[in-house]
Amino acid sequence: TEALSDFLMLKGEIARHKVQGRSYEPPEGALELDRVRGDPQTDPWPLIRAVRLGAERVFEAAHGFGMGLRANMGDGYESGREFFPSLSDRMHLAAVVAKCGAFCARVEAVVKNMLRPDATQIDEQICWPQEALAEVERHEMNLGLAAPAVRKEPSAERNTDLTDRPSQERDRGPSHGR
Repeated sequence: TEALSDFLMLKGEIARHKVQGRSYEPPEGALELDRVRGDPQTDPWPLIRAVRLGAERVFEAAHGFGMGLRANMGDGYESGREFFPSLSDRMHLAAVVAKCGAFCARVEAVVKNMLRPDATQIDEQICWPQEALAEVERHEMNLGLAAPAVRKEPSAERNTDLTDRPSQERDRGPSHGR
């Protein structure tokens, strides 16, 4: 019964992601992030777990079906094929898992930083799961929800004008078939 419940929850999250796309937000926990209160002596973990409860449930359920964050990294969306035969469903579920992971990392950083404002602030990229943010970007690009980042190349690499080549290469002209 639990496996069926998890499967149906994941199918619901897939459907939500297909409709909402880039604006998809992981399911809420028992506590909303903007309602977190405490002082520097407060243990952050009960608060962190309460905020990210919904996202963690999706994250863990997907892992149980072979669609965990690491399983989805670089496998061509083959993980979980026996439970989710549609490539589209697997792509959207991989994006959901990554978004839930990124949410978990962000909540950890925000709660810890809020409770200890005088301490060194924690970057969400060092919180669990560290790979999630990059995976969100990758899946959004693969689904056509985000444009690929443009990498700037040094101007010397972009300039292919013959006048910038060494004199021997200029004198030989373009190489054909060498």
